[in-house]
Amino acid sequence: MDKEHIIQALGQILSPSQVNTDSKDLYDASADRYKKYAKARQALDVPVPAAIVYPKTAEEVSRVLSFCNQHGVNVIPRAGKTATEGGLENWKDNTVVIDTLHLDKILKIDTYNMQATAQAGVPLQMLEDAAREKGLTTGHSPSPNLWQSWAGWCLPGASGSSPPCTGESKTWWWDWSACFPTAILPGSRTWPGGPAVRISGILPSATRARSAISRK
Repeated sequence: MDKEHIIQALGQILSPSQVNTDSKDLYDASADRYKKYAKARQALDVPVPAAIVYPKTAEEVSRVLSFCNQHGVNVIPRAGKTATEGGLENWKDNTVVIDTLHLDKILKIDTYNMQATAQAGVPLQMLEDAAREKGLTTGHSPSPNLWQSWAGWCLPGASGSSPPCTGESKTWWWDWSACFPTAILPGSRTWPGGPAVRISGILPSATRARSAISRK
């Protein structure tokens, strides 16, 4: 499927305002901070995506993934844009980037069970501030990057894998929700090491995460 038909279809699946085709934004989405210097020098050697989409619900994420799966369109999920490992680098023409910008709600701060539940695009700083209002903490502050997204923080290998107050991810991670091309996974319990949701070839898009919090 060519770029024009992909963009047209995405505008029908979502709304035109949720589909970004700005050339500067697409160039920025071509790679993460792993190639920061090349990006700044306008010297990236990778293709730009066809579009960036901003779904507002898990159902919209699922519809986008279903369309891309049906037509063989490559997908890159992203959240806080703080990655430094090359995981967000595009390598294929006509890729679609799913951005969690509008999945930005803190769903619950549970002071009884000591758990926080938030959508994937919530910045860690926002969640930390909400927890502190209740005398609690995510355990990841101080941090050099509190604007990392909640979903990105919870992934194995991310800087949230061993926060100072809660230890290894297997001790604080509770569950997560994600969308696959053919289904929405409403909630999956962790296994040691955290949920490995960044597996090339079967990559789902995380939409919600719940983990333990602690007293300050």
